[in-house]
Amino acid sequence: MNIKMMTDQAIEKCRVDAEEFARKVYGNPDNADWLESFVGSSPFVEKTYEIPDFELEIPVKGAPDEKEIVAKNCIVLHKALKNLPAYILVDIRFWAWITLTKGYKFAIYKSEISKNYISNNWFPKGENNRRSAMLQTLGMEFFIANWTENTIGSTVPYSMTPYLSNSRVLYHSMVYRNITDIPAVAQAIIKAWADIEALGDAANIKNRSDQFRASMKYVSTLGSVMLIDAIPAEELYGKIISYLRELVGIKAE
Repeated sequence: MNIKMMTDQAIEKCRVDAEEFARKVYGNPDNADWLESFVGSSPFVEKTYEIPDFELEIPVKGAPDEKEIVAKNCIVLHKALKNLPAYILVDIRFWAWITLTKGYKFAIYKSEISKNYISNNWFPKGENNRRSAMLQTLGMEFFIANWTENTIGSTVPYSMTPYLSNSRVLYHSMVYRNITDIPAVAQAIIKAWADIEALGDAANIKNRSDQFRASMKYVSTLGSVMLIDAIPAEELYGKIISYLRELVGIKAE
C-alpha cells in the first residue's frame, strides 16, 4: 500500500482543538472514520512510497503477555517501515497518518486520552524533527526496534528489542543525545545496560534515571575526545560497561 501524510491544515486543526479531538477518540475507539468531518477536508495526501500491509496486536493491560506484545509491535512497525527514506521517518505528518489509521487502536492503548497528551504525543511540535518523531506515540515504537535490530555478539535480529521496550527511561535518555544516531554507539549503550541489569544486583542500581543520564554524558564525553564513529561497537561496549560497573558499584569478575 502507498503511504500517506496528514496535511498541515489537518494537524493544526487537531492541535488547536485537541480537547474536542480527545473526546472524539474516546467516543470512537475502533476507528477514526470521524476525522474527515472533524478537520473539514480530506486529512491525508497519498505519496508514491509503498510499504507492506501490517497489523498491530492490541495488548490487554495487566495481562501476562502485555509487555511481550508491545515489543512485538515495535518489530512489526520496523519491518514494515524501515525501507522508507529517513526524511519520511522523521516527519510527524507521516506518523500522524499511521496513528490515525493502521495504528489507531494501539495508539489508544498507549495513550492518555486528554488534550495535553494528544497535543504533545500524537502531534508533537518542535524544530528537531528527529526528536519529535522519536517521541511520538507510535514513532517511539518504531525507533526502539530501529536501535535494536542488530545486537552486539548476536546474529538474532531484534534480540534487544524487548529490553529497550521495557526500558523507556533509558530510551528517552538516548533520544536527547544526538550521538546515539551512530548505530554502534546506540548498540553499545543498550547492550551494556542490559548486561548490567541482567546481573540481578538490583540493590546496586539506584536512581536509575540519574544513572542513565550519567551514562549518556559519559558517552558524549567519549565522543568529544575520540573519533567515536570509527570505533567498533564491541570496543565501545567494553568502555561503556566498564564505566557502568563503576557507576552502579558492581565489581568486575
